[in-house]
Amino acid sequence: MFITLKQKLILFVIFILVLSISSCSHYYYMPNIQHVPLFIEKNEFRFSASKGIGVGEKKNLVNTEANVAYSMTKNLAFMTNFSYAYFGDKSYSANYSSDYYLELASGYYKPFYSHVVFEIYGGFGNGNQHHKYELGAADFKFTKIFIQPSVGFTFNALDIAFSKRISNLNFYKVEQSGGDRYGYESYNIDMIRKNKNSFLNETALTTRLGWKKIKLQIQIQLSNNLSEPVLRFVDAVISFGVWFTITDRYSRDAYKKKDMR
Repeated sequence: MFITLKQKLILFVIFILVLSISSCSHYYYMPNIQHVPLFIEKNEFRFSASKGIGVGEKKNLVNTEANVAYSMTKNLAFMTNFSYAYFGDKSYSANYSSDYYLELASGYYKPFYSHVVFEIYGGFGNGNQHHKYELGAADFKFTKIFIQPSVGFTFNALDIAFSKRISNLNFYKVEQSGGDRYGYESYNIDMIRKNKNSFLNETALTTRLGWKKIKLQIQIQLSNNLSEPVLRFVDAVISFGVWFTITDRYSRDAYKKKDMR
C-alpha cells in the first residue's frame, strides 16, 4: 500500500499538531524544591535561592524559589519555602500560567560523627494557580500536607543528601471561565475537579559544591502521583541555585586552629 503525497502531508500536519499540544499544554502541579538544611547544631541558619525547570517536554515550565531554615535547639528546626512557577509570558501570549506556593515545616535533626545528618520534617503548604488559554481561563487553589525524611553527608566544600517527600495534595477550588467546555484543557480541568486529592511520592538527590558558607546547589527530583497518575503533573524537575549558611561553628573552628599554632 502506497501513501500519496496528500496523505503524507495530512500525517505531517497531524504530527505537528500533536507536538504543539504536548509542548504548549498546561501542567497543574510542579514540585517545589526539597529543602534539606543538614543542620549540625543549634542556632544555624540556611538560605537558598534556586530556579527549577521541568524535564523533557515540560522544559517550558520554570520555578523560582527561596528557602529559609533555622535550628532553634540542638535537635529541633523549622523552615519556610516560597515558590513561583510559570509557563509562557502573559505580556506576549494568551497561553500562560502562574503558580504561587508557600509552605511551613518543622522537624527533627540528628548529626552523627560530625558529617552525617538525619532529618525529618512535616509541613503544610498553600498555593494558587491561574491559567490563561487561547479560549478561556481557570483558577485553582490547593493545599499540601507532607512529611520529608532525609539523610546527608556534609563537609566544608561538599554536601550530598538523599530525601523523600510523601504528600497529600488537595485542590479545594477549581474554577473555569469561558472557552471550549469540550476541549483538551477542559478535559484536564474536569479530571482535577473529579480527583481533587492526590498522594505524591517524590524523591530527590541534592548536591552542593563550594565553600563553607556558600555553595552552588543542584537538585534532581522525581515525582510520582500514586493515586491519580492520569493528571497532568510535572514528574521530573532539575533545580540550580545558591546556598548560604550562617553558623558560629566555623568561627570556633578558626579560633581553635589559631590557638594550635
